Amino acid sequence: ERDKEPFAIGGYLPLEKVYGYEPFDGMVAGSESHILGVQANMWTEYIATPEHLEYMLMPRMCAMSEVQWCAADAKDYERFTASLEHTLGMMDAMGVKYCLDYKGLIGLDYQPARTEEELEEYLKENPRSW
Repeated sequence: ERDKEPFAIGGYLPLEKVYGYEPFDGMVAGSESHILGVQANMWTEYIATPEHLEYMLMPRMCAMSEVQWCAADAKDYERFTASLEHTLGMMDAMGVKYCLDYKGLIGLDYQPARTEEELEEYLKENPRSW
């Protein structure tokens, strides 16, 4: 069913992998003070709609926030996913699209353009307004 997942540069990135990221892994002891924070880039060359962008960001952005806020030994993926229910309720109220891959549910209601030609055709028919 992975073919239902929107096209993404670099492939599929599950929520658990984002949450499991530890920015200090592999660093020389004592050099952690040189890290000021974390960042999560979103390359949008193939993101055709605002809904597609939201789907690719949420709730991965929530997971990355906890990577920044929580010490490695305080992170708890089960607690995090349980707390997402409240967050996703707020997103529903705002009409924000999000990914539910961590629940085994994947894909948008539609498939965004996948090839360069399809993307070009889509953008001609649906000009960006954002």
